[in-house]
Amino acid sequence: MPYKMTVYFRGMPKAVGELKRVDRYLKQTAGKEVTRGAFNAAGEVFDRNFQSEGKSGGLGGWAGLSERTQAEREALGFPAAHPILYRYGDLRYTVAASLRDATGSATFSSTDQQGHTINVTLNIGKTGGYAVATGDKAPNQATRPYWFTTQPVTRAVRSEAVDVLQHGIEHLF
Repeated sequence: MPYKMTVYFRGMPKAVGELKRVDRYLKQTAGKEVTRGAFNAAGEVFDRNFQSEGKSGGLGGWAGLSERTQAEREALGFPAAHPILYRYGDLRYTVAASLRDATGSATFSSTDQQGHTINVTLNIGKTGGYAVATGDKAPNQATRPYWFTTQPVTRAVRSEAVDVLQHGIEHLF
């Protein structure tokens, strides 16, 4: 995606110096900032997806819970049918809010009162990053997607990338 930047300086040495500052920022700092912003933006969409039970991410909503799962939830003192994928809040926090609020590489782990685990390893680097979910709660992703790439996620990530770059460059001058 090409970007257009218009900058006015008096004198060629000043202009060259300022452009070198922008170049250093882009090579040394911007990559991590943009990657962090991308994870934050995706995490925001994923968090809204949890709130809407799969309806806000462009996926059409999660399937309802089985009768067996509803009975299990009631036996544990939770409402039978809703909210889906929410009992103790650790899955949502670990896979959505941790990305939304991340400031750098980290590992987030939760174990609920029944001993079930979810772990997220987030790596933020100069040229990109990755997030990996493990633990016995991670397979919930297969039936009720909470991490996905759809147009709403792509738009949020792109918008945040542009905002991060604009903010970073503006603060150079």
